[in-house]
Amino acid sequence: MAGPIVAEGEYIACQTWIEGTFVRPFTQSPAGRLEPTGARVVMDLMNIFRFDDEGRLVEEYVRTDYRSLLRQLGTDEIEQLRGLPCQQGTEPEEDTA
Repeated sequence: MAGPIVAEGEYIACQTWIEGTFVRPFTQSPAGRLEPTGARVVMDLMNIFRFDDEGRLVEEYVRTDYRSLLRQLGTDEIEQLRGLPCQQGTEPEEDTA
């Protein structure tokens, strides 16, 4: 599934979603191994592509909303991610709810 698509110069950016059912262990989770639950999940992605003058893809950047994915998989991701290195020097916020 795709959302907005924006093109400017040599860049194209788009939002995409991947949908599926959690039926196999998630061994590469940032929160550690997760066992399948049968839950329906949606993974939100932001893609930025850069093309050369001949139209060939030369770079791709992908941002993934792991926090939302982990919530859908039933993890308490704040506790599980504590102590892991964070991108851009930020630390997970405490859940006060």
